[in-house]
Amino acid sequence: MTPRRRRPRGGALRLMIGLGILAAALAVQAAEPALYAQLRAFVFDTYQRQAPRPYVPPEPDMEDLSQPWGVRIVDIDEASIARFGQFPWPRPLMAALLDRLDYFGARVVALDIVFSEPDRTSPDAVLPVWSMLSDTAALDAPVSDLPDHDAVLGQQIDGRPVVVGLIGQGAVPDDARLPAVKWGFAFSGPDADSDPRRFVPAFPAALLNLPEIEAAAAGNGALNLIPSVDGVVRALPMFITVGDPPDHRIVPSLVAEAVRVSEGVSTYRMRLAGGAGERAFGAQTGIARIAIGAHEIPLSGDGQMRLYDSGRIDARWVSAADVLDGSVDPWTIANHIVFIGSSAAGLRDLRATPLDSAAAGVEVHAMLTEQILSGRFLVRPDWVGGAEAAFVAVAGAALLIILSRLGALAGAVVSVAMAGGAVAVSIAMFAGQGLLIDPIMPVVALAILWATVSLMGYRQSERERSQIRHAFTHFLAPSLVEQLADNPAALQLGGTTREISLLFADIRGFTSLSETLDPETLTQLINRFLSPMSDVILAERGTIDKFIGDCIMAFWNAPLDDADHARNALTAALKMRGALAGLNDALAAEAATAARRPIRLGIGIGLHAGPACVGNMGTARRFDYSAIGDTVNLAARLEGLSKLYGVDLVASEQIVDRAGGRATGAWLAVELDLIRAKGRREPVRAFTLLETAGAPTPAQTALADAVAAMLAAWRAGDWPATAHAIEDAAAAAERARETRLTGLLDLYGSRLLERAGQPVPEGWDGISDALSK
Repeated sequence: MTPRRRRPRGGALRLMIGLGILAAALAVQAAEPALYAQLRAFVFDTYQRQAPRPYVPPEPDMEDLSQPWGVRIVDIDEASIARFGQFPWPRPLMAALLDRLDYFGARVVALDIVFSEPDRTSPDAVLPVWSMLSDTAALDAPVSDLPDHDAVLGQQIDGRPVVVGLIGQGAVPDDARLPAVKWGFAFSGPDADSDPRRFVPAFPAALLNLPEIEAAAAGNGALNLIPSVDGVVRALPMFITVGDPPDHRIVPSLVAEAVRVSEGVSTYRMRLAGGAGERAFGAQTGIARIAIGAHEIPLSGDGQMRLYDSGRIDARWVSAADVLDGSVDPWTIANHIVFIGSSAAGLRDLRATPLDSAAAGVEVHAMLTEQILSGRFLVRPDWVGGAEAAFVAVAGAALLIILSRLGALAGAVVSVAMAGGAVAVSIAMFAGQGLLIDPIMPVVALAILWATVSLMGYRQSERERSQIRHAFTHFLAPSLVEQLADNPAALQLGGTTREISLLFADIRGFTSLSETLDPETLTQLINRFLSPMSDVILAERGTIDKFIGDCIMAFWNAPLDDADHARNALTAALKMRGALAGLNDALAAEAATAARRPIRLGIGIGLHAGPACVGNMGTARRFDYSAIGDTVNLAARLEGLSKLYGVDLVASEQIVDRAGGRATGAWLAVELDLIRAKGRREPVRAFTLLETAGAPTPAQTALADAVAAMLAAWRAGDWPATAHAIEDAAAAAERARETRLTGLLDLYGSRLLERAGQPVPEGWDGISDALSK
């Protein structure tokens, strides 16, 4: 036979595809497409929902006024509107509210409101309306003496620590102007041309307060909360730009301005990534952090501060009505940063946050201010992305090595351990340091890598097994070679029907074994298994039909007559047991010498006797001497059933009877079951063989009788008797020191559990149906 050309091994291809998967994972991680970013944000939201930022109630300390004691929200709520009228309130009423807060000692008041239009209740605005109703000449002089409401509010704000708000917007009005500057900037970057304005959200224009209000304020900050694509607010832009380049102006947020005024400083100190003390791996990726007085705040590259959500806390809120009538506890206002906003129906600026689907915008500002005062931040520095990519690369490479050397099962254990470790580290870093580390890419990348490479390895294993099966199929038994040499006329197609004994045997767990060995080692092992098995078969006058991978098919009484074919087949099966034990001992000794784990082979053997068609099968150019028919099929099925019954040998009643009966000087046949094979009407009684030394021992005979009693009780549908019989058989096996029937007794124990408490089915005969071929 001409040797077949070996196909190239698939290890290199698996390595290339594995590296391609890793490269794709790293590319996705670097590009951060929208879906990936949303999944990561969802994971971080889940962390916050499981462990929200704890709210620490403010504790007044008269000995330390250097820092605010806390943050409060003065709420223009339903009660306030019911008492003082619909909103917007007249500016004098807002001025009175500011006056009361100043009286109670508020450290800073930040208005989450924009007064962009004149007060409609001002005397100058009301007089034209009155003139349409009556003669108002008598009112002109008194009205002209009344102060303008907007001026009243401006005067109340002037000289006090009040921060007003503005809203960056896309539409540019005709009278557009830039926000009034109340602050200064000092920043460090990687070069002299560094400009933070190119990193922050940009707006062509802004909705501003009236000039007299804006000019009087101590601070002027943006109210913009920019949600993610799913509508959830997860961060606050600490800075925006207003206007068109190159004259656009950088504007801090309301939160930043509230903290700046509280700190009593005039300048923001800003560090860009790549600047002094900031790592950016050689790239200028944005704003790394800002300092406001004593507070240093980490930012994302686009100048946003991440929200560490605590959820709604009722203790933050104070009703504006209680402030105006003086009933509020002064300690809830004194030395606090106070935000004025509204929770009234129809007035709420509702925003979805990680913990609340409808949070008031003013509470988002308050929570972010609390984070700054307490130093509790959620951070994702520039170096985290590089560290995540390095972990994915190293873990993926390690998994590829493990898959190539130890197989899919070990790879699964390691990949689960590494992915679980990535998740555990992510959770621990969030809980301990507020550090956001992405657990998604390691889990997804390792799962895809393991599944793809393992599937490729399995397919390669199956191809190699098919190649081995194809190659061994072309070998002829020596007895057939001798017959063909004596009678060349036998080289013709066709066959004859004759009674033969058939044997099928294969290695248990071949697929799992093939995943752990390279093709050369696997082939050598298969050859070492097939060689002694073949020698035993040939020594007992058998004909090897074919090798199908790890499986041997052999038969007796063809092409040469063999009057004792059934006995020779059973004798060969028993000797194959001994040959396998010797092979396993040799493999164990070799493994001990090489200091590695030994390989232990198991076998399954099926035997049957009956009529079959034997002869040359194939075409005129290529054929094999083989056997076909129902007898062959049943022998193969009996071999497959050996695993179910937990034995290494299953023989039919026909071959046992033809071989001399159930008890001989070489064996004792123990019945396993009465089996109805698929496609056959009549059931087959199946046996396994216990080896005897001249004659069965009394203990062996007692064991066979105990098993027979168990089968009789089972077939009679007597479940209690079956249970007792199983116990008796187990005891008999222990006395006989026989372990080959343990799997059989376990099987009937499982069957009995399934039937326990159920009536005997109608027509019950205890026959087992073998549904698979």
